[in-house]
Amino acid sequence: MHDETGVPSEFERIIPDGSPELIIHLGLPFEERINGVVKQQETSFLYGQLFSSIEICPSIRPRVAGIKFHPYGLPGFTSIPQTELVGKRNSIKEVFPFLPLEEWLDKLNSEGNTETLFSAIDQMMLFLMIKQRNFPEDKIEKLKLAVSILQTSNGLLKIDELTRSLNMSRRELERKFNRYVGLSPKQLARIFRLQFALQSESKSDLLTHLALEAGYYDQAHFIRDFSSMVDQTPSQYFQMKSDLTEKFLLKEA
Repeated sequence: MHDETGVPSEFERIIPDGSPELIIHLGLPFEERINGVVKQQETSFLYGQLFSSIEICPSIRPRVAGIKFHPYGLPGFTSIPQTELVGKRNSIKEVFPFLPLEEWLDKLNSEGNTETLFSAIDQMMLFLMIKQRNFPEDKIEKLKLAVSILQTSNGLLKIDELTRSLNMSRRELERKFNRYVGLSPKQLARIFRLQFALQSESKSDLLTHLALEAGYYDQAHFIRDFSSMVDQTPSQYFQMKSDLTEKFLLKEA
């Protein structure tokens, strides 16, 4: 695969960030490498929650619209339990059966500038939200608070402390996370902690310092956790980190 300058593009690693994402390729779709097998992505699809990294290669003259959801936000647009979407590309027609996809793809492709494209995307998402009328907003208030607390603590708060602060049982919290987030509280906390470590990398010259700053017990624990989600050791990852990868890291507001 080559970019628009004719220079060969390389596969780049995208790291879990705790958010599902709707991807619409308005240009030539990217390629994705899974277990050494390279396949072209679909024109449009939804990534469920990721708990390990993926590798993608940009296409020639890419034009991509990405809609990133809050960790608990996707159920506002689909009734499918989030655990069914985790770790894979999901068909738009299956996730959003009421969406006239071809009509919306034609509309998005016809938009000539970023402002009108964003406006069209807003209209599409509003259409989906109206169709999903049974979203139990009142039932996930504590879940939203739990996600906020985990993210604010950079994933360091123990789950038992979280349940006490919310006056919820661990079982109830796990059930809500599985249904509306797709990950367990502990899994989401690990992702937030990893994201914090990635953001802190430029401030730490040594892995030991970085591990301690990110709240890991020791360097070995950090390397083990990092490798399980990134599929590379920290040293390998930081040597090969790319501009595209940077775009998929959580950033402070």
